[in-house]
Amino acid sequence: MQAKEELLLLPWNLALRLTYCQWIWTICLFQGAHDSVPDYYVRMEFLATTIIPASVSDLQRRLTIGELPRWCASIEKVLRDEKTSGEIYSVWGVFETNREELRNGVRFSLSSCPMAMQWTVTTGHQPSPQHTVIHCTINRTEQDPDFINSLQQFVEDWKAGLETHW
Repeated sequence: MQAKEELLLLPWNLALRLTYCQWIWTICLFQGAHDSVPDYYVRMEFLATTIIPASVSDLQRRLTIGELPRWCASIEKVLRDEKTSGEIYSVWGVFETNREELRNGVRFSLSSCPMAMQWTVTTGHQPSPQHTVIHCTINRTEQDPDFINSLQQFVEDWKAGLETHW
């Protein structure tokens, strides 16, 4: 709890300058500086960045439910693909999956997941529009460290898949 309390004491002028992503990284870096805060505490977001020659339309065209195992080794099999919904078999089991096109890429969500897991693959964001960002979230602030590690691996698998198969 000490890390949370200290984080709230950031000077107001610094707090106003932090973007959402900077807040997340501040929390992650800040918690790592305190031995009293477990590694799995407040770990709800997982990010990876890669540089591949992908436009938004490329991401929207190529990142489909049917192709998920190609892009991410943590997704072993597609059991059903209906374009915007389907069912996959992953390292965590079988899940209903949804796909949604976004302004800068694609969002996938596991609608039957008790953690409300979802991830986006996007590109074209300032200040580095050449980067493709994989951003995964869950809705629980505390999780088993093994599950947290599997989520980090999931994001790393996406990065590796994009870099290998793009």
